[in-house]
Amino acid sequence: KDGTPFEVNISIYPVTNTDGWFTHWISIQRDITEQRQKDAKLKENEANLKALINNTQDIIFSIGKEKELLTFNESFWEAWIEVHEREPERGDTFQTLWIDVEEDFWGQSVKKALEGESVLDQDIYVEKNETLIFYRCSFNPIHHEEDVIGCSVFINDETDKKLTPSRRYVQGRGGLYV
Repeated sequence: KDGTPFEVNISIYPVTNTDGWFTHWISIQRDITEQRQKDAKLKENEANLKALINNTQDIIFSIGKEKELLTFNESFWEAWIEVHEREPERGDTFQTLWIDVEEDFWGQSVKKALEGESVLDQDIYVEKNETLIFYRCSFNPIHHEEDVIGCSVFINDETDKKLTPSRRYVQGRGGLYV
């Protein structure tokens, strides 16, 4: 080569004679510089994607074909702990996420996404600390080649967009103004 340092993978094999004595060694060197560069680029891309997903207040998670939790961002982690009082774990089943998973909005939306249909911009609301919180939810199939292998879920807090100041809850006034 031209004197530029490069990374190699070296394999060394002993060679024996008919008496079983080592007589010499065979060394095979393979230039792995390109593979190391690809690995570094992949790690950089993963770090960037992780930062992108975790730097949003939106709740983002994915569910596998068996309705098990695959991945999630920090906002999901925080919401999970608030509801379940324990840390979420990869592999937690859908049944630990919600009750009536086959009958409710969540279960039906996930079912459609696992069948390959996107369920976009579904509005729901929940009461939290005597305040209505409005969420916009989207459920999307995760494809690998021709197969649907899971469902990604995006949940965005839309409260500020949904409620005008006159309709927001005023603490100490005894209730919700909706």
